[in-house]
Amino acid sequence: MMGGGGKAAGQRGSEALDKFVSEFAEVSKPARETFFGQLQEALTTGGIGARIPIIQKSVEASKSATSAALRGTEESLAKAGIAGDPFGQRVLAQTRLAGETQTSQIPTNIIREMLAGAQSAVLGSAQTITGGFGQLAAVGAQREATAKQAFQQMFSSGIRAAAAVQTGGASELAAGVEFPS
Repeated sequence: MMGGGGKAAGQRGSEALDKFVSEFAEVSKPARETFFGQLQEALTTGGIGARIPIIQKSVEASKSATSAALRGTEESLAKAGIAGDPFGQRVLAQTRLAGETQTSQIPTNIIREMLAGAQSAVLGSAQTITGGFGQLAAVGAQREATAKQAFQQMFSSGIRAAAAVQTGGASELAAGVEFPS
């Protein structure tokens, strides 16, 4: 159904969906390119820590936390008078090792998380875009079917009207004509 010389509602919806998908693709392109580039590098080389700020900041924070833990442990051991004995040294070594181990695993853990999210990022974007185009196609098909149905109704009404006029049945014409709503 056409409204006031404008476009059909389905066509306007299709155009809006098309515009949204295009804008989404354009706006998200830099982030997608960066993400997929880093993901490709991680898969190829096994590491990209120096180029991902979150890894750098996480490593720095972990080193700072390890340093603070070592200072606190040293202070506690000194207050207890066992900082220099083998037990105190072992506690400090374990604290240092735990912090360094955790720090060394940060890049691998972040890359592992990226890889875990890669499938949904790749397929999710594709599914969103193709789903939008699928809906767009469905709206177009619905619009086309509605237009064909309207044409068939008008054509049938015209044939009935011509037959009624030819046979002289004006009252039959009035009774048999269907007006589209």
